[in-house]
Amino acid sequence: MTEPDPSARAARLADTVTASVPGLDPRWHRAVATVRRDLFLPDRVWTDTGPLDRAVDEKSWWDAAYDDIPVITAVDGSPGREDWPTSSASQPSVVAAMLDLLDPTTGPFLEIGTGTGWNASLLRAATGHDVVSVEIDPDLARAARGACERAGVDPRIVTADGTLGHPTTAPYAAVVATCSVHTVPAAWIEQTRPGGTLVVPWTSPWVSYGIARLTRHQDGGASGPFAALGSFMPLRAAAAGYDPDPPAVDHDAPVRERVSTLAPWTVQPDEPDAAFAVGATLPGLRHLTARADDPEPGQWCCTLRVIDASGANWADIDHEHDRDDGPFTVTVHGERDVWADIEDAHARWVARGRPGPERFGLTVTPDGTQRIWFDAPTGPTRPLAPDA
Repeated sequence: MTEPDPSARAARLADTVTASVPGLDPRWHRAVATVRRDLFLPDRVWTDTGPLDRAVDEKSWWDAAYDDIPVITAVDGSPGREDWPTSSASQPSVVAAMLDLLDPTTGPFLEIGTGTGWNASLLRAATGHDVVSVEIDPDLARAARGACERAGVDPRIVTADGTLGHPTTAPYAAVVATCSVHTVPAAWIEQTRPGGTLVVPWTSPWVSYGIARLTRHQDGGASGPFAALGSFMPLRAAAAGYDPDPPAVDHDAPVRERVSTLAPWTVQPDEPDAAFAVGATLPGLRHLTARADDPEPGQWCCTLRVIDASGANWADIDHEHDRDDGPFTVTVHGERDVWADIEDAHARWVARGRPGPERFGLTVTPDGTQRIWFDAPTGPTRPLAPDA
């Protein structure tokens, strides 16, 4: 293939990112144009079309490196989890939008989740302030150090458990996580100086969506609104706030059938605002989906299974091919009708004008209690504790 021009590609990517993020601080444009993304990617990556090997299809690899798309950079590889992603290079426009939530004029910064090292390098290049980045995986940390060296940028990369932050060089002007959590680890707040900022991707058992921008208060708490930004890999620790695997269901739970007019796909991640509201309102619910390979019209197409935290209460919502208007058959298992809870949450979300994450916020009190609020910290709230 023709020898690529990384500088020209990086400049085009910076222009694309700026066009995608209205009002983006010019510092981030310059950083994306300067810090080459290709230097931080391994020779084998995964996109939504499958794996890409640089030695096999170099053009596609370069295109993926400088397209405004996320790429998977590491997978679990263990039996049954061969394609299970464990690390990624996030979509550049999402990275820039997240970094733009920070004040670039003051430091130092603490980053949780080094990954490839590109995010930390952008932060260091754009601000000139010290950046400490914590990565739990020693292989990823080692690779990121090498990539930063090749790029000529020098964030400090520490191999450690990110839930503990890095107290040695605290306090920080800001803490930014590149991995999602359901509850904010106490160390991150403790290591942010009063008035400082925490930028934390949020996940619920229902959906990974939204980034909380919190201000650290003098009393040791923190509070702030969400931004509508995409999903991130979960924090690789129990402190993510919930078990990533759904509970085993109680197959002996009593069963009853009914119908519903709520289409199951309207509350799933493809409808992120609705899914965010469900996750914020019903923090103990999660879902699984089963699909038919090639259904005919009128045949079973897919089933959404909704499960509560105990596994004793669950519901299956069936969908027939070409029957998008419903009604949908609901099989309720257990005493609690969890799909009725979803229907109620969706109806309230519609009645409020279908709000996005920007109208929700997160508060962490000095004693560690965490709650989601709507419209204002004094508005309707839900504690971040799994439903039983």
